[in-house]
Order: sequence, then C-alpha cells, then structure tokens
Amino acid sequence: MNNLLKRSITGSILVTSIIVMLFLGFRVFTLFTMLLGLGLSAELIGLTQVDSPQKKIHKTLTKLGFVFLSSSCIGIVGLHIVGAPIDWPLLLLLAVFLSFFCMHVIFYKGNSLSYLAGHFLALAYVTLPLCLSLVLSRHDGGQFRPQNILGIFLLLWVFDSSAYGFGSVFGKRTLSPNISPKKTVEGFGLALVVTLAIGYMIPLLFVKASWSALDWTVIATITGVFGTLGDLFASSIKRGAGAKDSGKLLPGHGGLLDRFDSYLMTIPWVYLYTQATALL
Repeated sequence: MNNLLKRSITGSILVTSIIVMLFLGFRVFTLFTMLLGLGLSAELIGLTQVDSPQKKIHKTLTKLGFVFLSSSCIGIVGLHIVGAPIDWPLLLLLAVFLSFFCMHVIFYKGNSLSYLAGHFLALAYVTLPLCLSLVLSRHDGGQFRPQNILGIFLLLWVFDSSAYGFGSVFGKRTLSPNISPKKTVEGFGLALVVTLAIGYMIPLLFVKASWSALDWTVIATITGVFGTLGDLFASSIKRGAGAKDSGKLLPGHGGLLDRFDSYLMTIPWVYLYTQATALL
C-alpha cells in the first residue's frame, strides 16, 4: 500500500471518528479529549526525553506520572463544567503532582531545570488547550455545541489541505526554510483566502454554531496563522529530537502530535478572541 493511499484511509477514519464523537455528547467529547491528552502528552514527553540520562524505568515512571496528570486536569475541567463535585479529584491531582516531584528527587541525575521544563511544556502546550476546547464546546449559555469544535476542525483541515495543494502547484518562496522547507508563502496566502471564505459560510453550514459569520471569519484567520505556527513549533521540537514524526499511531501521518499540533496552538487564541468579544 503506497503512502498516499495509507494517508487517505487513515485521514478519512480520523475525520469520521471526530465527527461522530462530537455528536455523541459532552461526556464522550470529554473522554475523547482525556484520551487525546494522554497520547499527545506521552508523545511530547518522549520527544523531550531523548537526551535524558535517566534509566528507562525511571523515564517510564516519570512519563506515566505526567501523562496521568495531564489527563486528570482535563477530566476535572469537564466535571467542573457540568457542575459535578471536584473536591476529591483535586486532592488526587495534588497527590499525583507531589508524587512526581518525589520520584524526580529520588531518581533523577542531570539538569533538573531542563528536564522539568520539557515535562511542564506538555502541561502548557497540550493540557491547557484541550481544557479550553471543553469550555469552547459549551460557549453558548452552557449548552453543548459540537458545531463550535467541528467548525474549528473544518477550518484547520481546509487550510492544511489547501496550503499543501496550492504550495505544490504555485509555491516558490519557502515560509520557514530552517524548520519546514515544504511550506511556502504562496501556499499559505492562497490557503488563507480559501479558509476565510469557508469561515464566513460556517453559520450556514452549522445552524447552531455559537458565533456569527464575522466571528467565524476572524476565527478562520486565527486557524490559518496560529495553526501554521503550531505546525512549525511541533516541527522544531521533532527536529531538535532528531525525529521525523512524533509517533507511529496513525499510519501515513505519524503520531497524534503530527495531526493535532495546529489544533493545540489554535484553541487558546480562539478562546481569547471569544472572551474579548464577550467583553465588548
């Protein structure tokens, strides 16, 4: 099976799974987000642990601790959003957090600041955006609006596909030659125009989406700009680790981080935009 066919099959399954999952309700979306947090955190920590002097068992224990911490944070936010009691989950989270530092003090030998920075990057880069995605999914008066998240995914998919297609045909100037030589200025610009047009039409496609056509046009701009930055940021991490892909979970695509890097960088800016407009 050639790589293009493999990418197409994997991509179709992934897109279909996301669409179905979004319309199964907030609890399923929260569970999906927790599992996504597990996978993304594990991949990111794996990339940042490449030069760690720790033994394999100590690396594994540390990774498990932080991966569980990341997923637990997402679950607690989900519980809070639906109004469930979160006293004991917060205590459990604190216990895990303190246990991690105990393991670190006992087992680690090396540059503590550099090592911890790689792990806390997972919390900031992966966990925070995924928590905010849960908030955005209930933006409209607390009701679950899967169209909000699906709209963001749609814009990211349109931009990514358009940038690749236009870049292959018209691309001449490299957008970031040191990180991603295949991304071009022409591909970025033309893809952004297409994505803006789709963004303006999203209220027509998703009647119950929370935002207006103007808002979705701004969100389309955010997905194009910050989605690209997210892709470049993840590429720089992989380049620093000497890895082509973040993992092998998705045949033809690599790992989860290879597919969700743009999403992670886009969500916080969409959240900031919606909060800013709510104050006006």
